[in-house]
Amino acid sequence: MSHAAPAHHFVNTEALLYALALRGFSELSEAMERGMEQAAPNPRARLSATGKAYVAFALANPQLFRLMFFGKRPLQLPLPETPGHGPSANPLGLLHSCIEAALGPAASPLDVATAVASSWGLVHGLSHLLIEEAAGFLQPLALSDRLQITDRAIDQLAAGLSRQFSDL
Repeated sequence: MSHAAPAHHFVNTEALLYALALRGFSELSEAMERGMEQAAPNPRARLSATGKAYVAFALANPQLFRLMFFGKRPLQLPLPETPGHGPSANPLGLLHSCIEAALGPAASPLDVATAVASSWGLVHGLSHLLIEEAAGFLQPLALSDRLQITDRAIDQLAAGLSRQFSDL
């Protein structure tokens, strides 16, 4: 493929970057789905697995992750209820379905939205801190220790959500 080949498929650089970002969201969803498939068949384990897959994707694809979330124009992902977009259509849909399963049917829409915000905020923040190496307190630690801290934080959040709603 020549360097000029993308010019034949995209009207401008912004369109190319947008297409790359969309592809990144698809790949992130696939990574999260693989994580869920490999996890124990309980909602808490599946929720933890999606978070760990999210962080692993960011670490493996830092430039793509930056483009997806911090590009010139952030993408608007369809909400899980958007017609034509099932729960696996994007990472938000996957997370939403994992949260609903982990919280159970007694959880209110506000409970689900709060848990989605907490979960996404944790894994997104950890991903950003790790790929930008902005977490000064993590700098002295080996990468394996940083990843263990990340995994433990995700497991703690999933356990906390499960405990919080087990009495509903």
